[in-house]
Amino acid sequence: MKILSVLFIMCFPLSIFAQSITLKVLGTSKYIDYAESYGVLISVKKNDSLRKIQSFKDSIKTNNISHKITPFKEVRTNYLNKNVYKLVLKSQENLDKLVKICNSLNIKIEKTYFNIPKHSYQKEDEKAVLAFENAVNQAKIIAHNLNYKIIKVLNINDETSKSSGLYDNLDLETEKGQLMARFYDLLSKNPRTASIESSKKTRNGGYNLWITFEIKKK
Repeated sequence: MKILSVLFIMCFPLSIFAQSITLKVLGTSKYIDYAESYGVLISVKKNDSLRKIQSFKDSIKTNNISHKITPFKEVRTNYLNKNVYKLVLKSQENLDKLVKICNSLNIKIEKTYFNIPKHSYQKEDEKAVLAFENAVNQAKIIAHNLNYKIIKVLNINDETSKSSGLYDNLDLETEKGQLMARFYDLLSKNPRTASIESSKKTRNGGYNLWITFEIKKK
């Protein structure tokens, strides 16, 4: 009973003779975002940077590692007197090859991480439907155990969607709309747009709906 009390709230009318009561249930839809690529930061000392980087490029070409090498320009104290480069790899196999190449050329790997896709707004409706179905199923079980039946849905409180409030007038499929959404996220107490760089290969997410039902004695 302690578990169920977290998932739903029941409101009883003042009259003990009333047959209808309200039932508030939290519907959830869980999902997992998976990494789409691997990120690697490598460094070489400035006095032998050109020579080593050219050898590095030759080696990754020979080993059929496909990626783009870009200078990493973020200023950090531990990168002083070093040239740092960023690479993006599509597979674990290529990452393993890269590690061997760096070891053979005495090139330091400063950091490895996973690139998780940014939150996609395209499937929000699907997740909302699943959360709604979850709430309905919970409400049916609770009502049945109380010898009640569901009459109707009284209210839906969407705690997850960007489709209300500040987000109403944003086109979230455009770059401008997504930039504004991220700005609103920074102002929010519960931002949902996480960084795409992660130390983990997956990111858990969820869609939450509070649904209020009217239920009546059978």
